[in-house]
Amino acid sequence: MKRIIQLALLLGALLSAATCALGATHPGVVKLDNGALAMFTSQEGTMIPYVDKSSEPVIYGNLASKYPKGLYWCCVGFSLSGPLAGEIWDAAAFTSTANATVTKVTVAVGYMFSTTTFDVLLSVNADNKGVPGKALKTWKIKFPNGQPIFGSCCVVKSGTGSVPVSANTQYWVVLSTESNSDIVAAWNLGDYDEIDTIPTAQYVNGVWNVYSNPAPAFAVYGH
Repeated sequence: MKRIIQLALLLGALLSAATCALGATHPGVVKLDNGALAMFTSQEGTMIPYVDKSSEPVIYGNLASKYPKGLYWCCVGFSLSGPLAGEIWDAAAFTSTANATVTKVTVAVGYMFSTTTFDVLLSVNADNKGVPGKALKTWKIKFPNGQPIFGSCCVVKSGTGSVPVSANTQYWVVLSTESNSDIVAAWNLGDYDEIDTIPTAQYVNGVWNVYSNPAPAFAVYGH
């Protein structure tokens, strides 16, 4: 299945959509494309310069690769939420050109709201017939005091470890939640190479659905 998410949206249409369920719960957040996308329209976010401190080579990445001051789209991203908030998980595929060891994964993900949960799960997963399979390594990504807020720029979250990957084999970077989570967050879209697409997936109603979309903002480092 292929779907290109349309990102050229009229401001008036976005504002008129602000009464949808997500926007009504959290002022300034608009839910788009049947909930697959979230868009931030208020000025809560703060602008923070991004500095890439990783010394490892990039296996795959689109963080500030072309526009250092435009690390990612601040205010548009894939919806992410726990089971208690209408479960939606996100994934993006990557392929290494050589046998390598992933040592760090960085994603642009922002917090929107929750009552009890202030973390999401980041993982590198094997491929299972074209959809995310078994998690090879999982990290808990925390949002202390509900920060960074989705709509901020430019803050990222990372996990470090050691994950062997094989050449010319597809893997997935996955953002998911814990079983008792009520968090609502979003994975920012990349702002570079918005024409070429990569395999992406969303987990909704217990099923992974695969699409061809512009890449969300992330980087996979290793050697």
